[in-house]
Amino acid sequence: MDWLFTNDPIEMTDREADAIGKIRASKLDDIVGLIASTGYDKRSFFEHGDCRGMDFRDSDVKGVSFEGADLTGAIMYRDQYKAIRNTGPRSLDKVRVQESRARGKRDEFTVIASKPMDPGDARQNFRSELEAMLEDHRETKRYDWNRLVPLMRRLDAPLGRIWGLQMALDRSTGTTSAALLAACADGLEEISDNAAPDEILALRVIRLIQKTSLEDRLETLRGSIAAGERLDYQLQLKLPEFATRIDDLKRVLDTILERRWKIDSALFVAAARKAPSSMSDIAAFLEMMSEAGVRPDNAVFSTLSQRTKDVSDIAPFLEMMSEAGVRPDNAVFSKLAERTKDMSDIAAFLEMMSEAGVRPDNAVFSKLAERTKDMSDIAAFLEMMSEAGVRPDNAVFSTLSQRTKDMSDIAAFLEMMSEAGVRPDNAVFSTLSQRTKDMSDIAPFLEMMSEAGVRPDNAVFGQLSQRTKDMSDIAAFLEMMSEAGVRPDNAVFGQLSQRTKDMSDIAPFLEMMSEAGVRPDNAVFSKLAERTKDMSDIAAFLEMMSEAGVRPDNAVFGQLSQRTKDMSDIAAFLEMMSEAGVRPDNAVFGQLSQRTKDMSDIAPFLEMMSEAGVRPRASEYSAFVGACSNAMEAEPFLAELEALNAKPSVVSLSSLLAHTKGAEEAEAVWQIFGRFGLSPNQYAFNALLNKQPGWDEAWHVLTKRRPDRVRPDSYTFGHLLSKALTREHIRTTLSEVRKARVPYSTALVREVIRAELSDSDVLWFFNQLHRSGFDPRACDPSEMGDIVERFETLIRRFKT
Repeated sequence: MDWLFTNDPIEMTDREADAIGKIRASKLDDIVGLIASTGYDKRSFFEHGDCRGMDFRDSDVKGVSFEGADLTGAIMYRDQYKAIRNTGPRSLDKVRVQESRARGKRDEFTVIASKPMDPGDARQNFRSELEAMLEDHRETKRYDWNRLVPLMRRLDAPLGRIWGLQMALDRSTGTTSAALLAACADGLEEISDNAAPDEILALRVIRLIQKTSLEDRLETLRGSIAAGERLDYQLQLKLPEFATRIDDLKRVLDTILERRWKIDSALFVAAARKAPSSMSDIAAFLEMMSEAGVRPDNAVFSTLSQRTKDVSDIAPFLEMMSEAGVRPDNAVFSKLAERTKDMSDIAAFLEMMSEAGVRPDNAVFSKLAERTKDMSDIAAFLEMMSEAGVRPDNAVFSTLSQRTKDMSDIAAFLEMMSEAGVRPDNAVFSTLSQRTKDMSDIAPFLEMMSEAGVRPDNAVFGQLSQRTKDMSDIAAFLEMMSEAGVRPDNAVFGQLSQRTKDMSDIAPFLEMMSEAGVRPDNAVFSKLAERTKDMSDIAAFLEMMSEAGVRPDNAVFGQLSQRTKDMSDIAAFLEMMSEAGVRPDNAVFGQLSQRTKDMSDIAPFLEMMSEAGVRPRASEYSAFVGACSNAMEAEPFLAELEALNAKPSVVSLSSLLAHTKGAEEAEAVWQIFGRFGLSPNQYAFNALLNKQPGWDEAWHVLTKRRPDRVRPDSYTFGHLLSKALTREHIRTTLSEVRKARVPYSTALVREVIRAELSDSDVLWFFNQLHRSGFDPRACDPSEMGDIVERFETLIRRFKT
């Protein structure tokens, strides 16, 4: 297509001359549409062409091939960039990508370039494209690394390159492509004598990662570090990442010993997290450390202890520590304590600690306390602690308190604490308070706290407040708090507010707060807002907030927004927000967007958002999808979601599918589920089946296209029966109903009567139901709607 934009003399056919006339007369906004209007095939027209600098934002590029085309400097939206890139253009250098379609065309771009640019911009673009790539392939994990190749070349070398490569490795499965690795090393010079240390390290790591096999990596290491040289500390931490098996680690260490490189224990600490996976691996690992002349410390053994699997591993592990001349500390034993399973293990474990000459501390006993199961275990456990000469602290008792079950256990538990000379704190009582069951338990519980000399705090009362059930309980509860000398805070009132039932409770509740000297915050009002039912309640609720001197925030308005029903309510609601001096945020608009019912609502809604200065986000676009009537209407909003690396909700796509007319439109929406990697739900599947033109097509959908997670229900078979034309259709459908164990219902009867079946076929259907134990005469005529007359006529004729 290069000839379109040249001034050289050319000879043209009549068709070409006509095309040139149309192109010169146009504004070149929709380039693809313009080409199609000239009679050329837009699908292949741009292949191997010169598209430099073109603006495709007003064009639909779906199905258009740009194979071999030069798109240097072209302008496009993010979703267009993805589609164009996949067709294999010759160049996408310096392409300007607008990330979102929201609010039309703007001069805010991400530049995708192959040449080095500003380091900060280069890193920003690399990160943006990496995140987009990871999201695109989140399900399959089959990443298209070639997308990052031009961006890798833009990064400054070598530090920017190692940054990009490390980010790619950290965010993915730990592997990349040869092309990306080649781009990482492209243009890098050999390490010079005057190179900065960080550059030397970066280049070494790049070259190490470039190698695909461990042997190649070790060979690279041998060639870049002189014998006897000290390995860089960061490089030591990197090496174990290439040796995730004990055999590979042995090869790494053999290379180190062979080259007489000087290393620190840091390498072994890092390696202990990776290579050993069993007790035999631990033994081999310690042998390697011995050969390297590095003595393991408790930090290494603490990490290795996590490779033990059960109690039987503990004794051999401690033997290894003894042979290494390392005395285990409580940090190691605290990890090993996790291998115990029950009370019988605890005694054996403590014996091992005694033999090792280590006195367990409360951190170890806190772990062991998790093995207790009931009150009898607690007594035995405390006896073990006493024999070990360790006085339990509140952390241990807090764990043990979880074994109590009711109020009688609480008294016995507190007695044990008293005998141990430990005064319970509010953390312990907060756990014990969960054993109360109703208001009658609260007074005895508070009495126990008083006897223990502990004043309950709001955390304890917050737990106890869950025992209240209604407004009378709230009043009694607040009286108890007053007697205990504790002033309730908003967290307690937040719990209590859930006991209100309707608008009539809100005013008395706020009065209780006022009497307690507590000013309600927005968290409390957010919960009280759940008691409103309609728009008339909202005005009254906001008046209460005003009288309490509290300005509602978006969290409160987010709750209230659920009372709106249509666009007129939304307008009135936003006016209330404006009068309250609150600017709605995306969370509020996300709720309100659920009230859009069709395309006619979306434009006014977007205008409301624009007037509020709020830009639509994924939740709004997803709601708009559900308000559309077909895939074509929804496409602009789907494109916006793709630009935001987001997906429509399954609910919105199901709603969209239900709005379609006919099988073709429904099929187009069904394909969108796959496009976004979503699984259709029951509602969507039933809608697809219902959109089929006849019984045969609907039967095909049921038997050949039903998702694994979707089970047929009465609506599924109702839709199928509504399309039945013959007795054989009914017989086949009823056979599937029985296989799916779906009970017969009035809904099935209604759909059969609605179908284009003869009276004799319907009466035969009635007989089949009756034989299966369902009498169609028991169906409520009021549920038959516009076919009630035919139903009553057929029922009168029905004879068993």
